[in-house]
Amino acid sequence: AGSTSFTVTYTPNALGTFNATVNIVSDDSDEANYNFNIQGSSSPSNLSTIAFNTSTTPQNIDYSTAANQVTNLVSTSLAVMEFRIQDGGPTNTDADNLGTTLNAITLNITNWQNLRRLALYNGVTEIAEAAVTGPTVTFTGLTGTEVTAPDNGNRIITVRVSFQATVTDNQQFSFSFTPSDVTALSTNSQFTTFSTVNSETTADRNRIEVTADRINFSTQPNNTSVSVNMSAFAVQFVDALGNRDFDGNRTVTLTTSGVNISPATPTGSI
Repeated sequence: AGSTSFTVTYTPNALGTFNATVNIVSDDSDEANYNFNIQGSSSPSNLSTIAFNTSTTPQNIDYSTAANQVTNLVSTSLAVMEFRIQDGGPTNTDADNLGTTLNAITLNITNWQNLRRLALYNGVTEIAEAAVTGPTVTFTGLTGTEVTAPDNGNRIITVRVSFQATVTDNQQFSFSFTPSDVTALSTNSQFTTFSTVNSETTADRNRIEVTADRINFSTQPNNTSVSVNMSAFAVQFVDALGNRDFDGNRTVTLTTSGVNISPATPTGSI
């Protein structure tokens, strides 16, 4: 008679409790086959994270182009941020044989008033889109391969935007979210804590650029009486959508004319 030891390893590919029977075939003529029951339970790992994905963030953005003014985003709309869902964390290592599905996310937005629409994309496929009406945008009910990092793999999500007709020159907009702002699909791997994910704002990244091509009166001249100085008025440099260009100093020369008005050409800087 002899003995040996062996190990049964349970590798789940789904969640729950599972039963199995181990059958050991006997080659001894006076010993029957040996059967015994085993049971194993599985639960998803909680090691997954999200990180900023290094990409080319646009700088000095011309918000006024037709492509940047759309009310429905497309796969070629301006990409302003990417983030990476990491199943099993930065090392892409966990033991549950499950991917990580981003089920919900809230993006916190700085200077949101400049933005019109925001969408999440995986490559050229739109995942979800919403109007920007406040300092946060929330997407819920997300599911499918477009928002799922495969087991021990990554999924890159791109944030695309369009702009309001009224913006503020030189403002930088940004996005951020924390672990409390995201939820994973309950049947897949779960998120652990991770550092706040921020979009880039260094130098001129995600900075709005208004380029003036005309001058208008921001305060109109008023009627006045004889020998009474006209009240103060103001002019400004604006673009085609009426937004003021705050960059640089410019010299403006105003010409006066009319009946009983002495011609003058006052000069000032804006």
